Amino acid sequence: MITLIELVSPDLKQTIGFYADLLGLEMLEAGPGKAAFQLGETRLEFLEDSTIEPVYHMAFDIPKNKLQEALDWFAARLEVLPLPDGGRIMNFANWNAESFYFFDTTGNLLECIVRHDRNEEASDPFDAQQLLRVSELGIVTAHVPTLVEKLETEHGMLPFVKQPVLENFAAIGDETGLLILSQEGRNWFPTQLPAKSFYWKLQLSVRKEEADNPTVLKRLASAQL
Repeated sequence: MITLIELVSPDLKQTIGFYADLLGLEMLEAGPGKAAFQLGETRLEFLEDSTIEPVYHMAFDIPKNKLQEALDWFAARLEVLPLPDGGRIMNFANWNAESFYFFDTTGNLLECIVRHDRNEEASDPFDAQQLLRVSELGIVTAHVPTLVEKLETEHGMLPFVKQPVLENFAAIGDETGLLILSQEGRNWFPTQLPAKSFYWKLQLSVRKEEADNPTVLKRLASAQL
């Protein structure tokens, strides 16, 4: 599970306007040069740097019975991106998941995803409080297989069981915490935006299967990878 993500924003005022005002996330911190929000189980932090315009990709888990309701909620507030086939909901058959895409106000590509193999449902009308966690962060690299090997040998992180490792794409981790590895220059689906590498930092909480092994925290940063 991703418990903390730290990214860069070129304009904190716009970032606060989107995540706190438009979505209604709880504001945890709003100091000079930094803003933090609570998105379900994940603390989402932004550091301000007006000299760059980063484009990140993140996915937010939502209850599996709220896909259409969530799409309607977001579509009333922003543009939900069309898919190549003209629809707005992408079906990932191998992952048993469905999702839709949109941008935040500084150009980050965001995704709401339901994972049908997880027993997560909700009965209340949908709002941003039903964003369960940030479950995916896009990591851009010059050579995906090399980074896959490094994550396994140095951090004990394995490829996602539902996604084969490709030359230009891989998913590392499990459904509550996935590093989406993309080769630099590969377009972020469903856009024509080429993937580029920018500063990021995250903290993963990894639950071991053995009863006598407590939760282990892994801290990863772009400089380490």
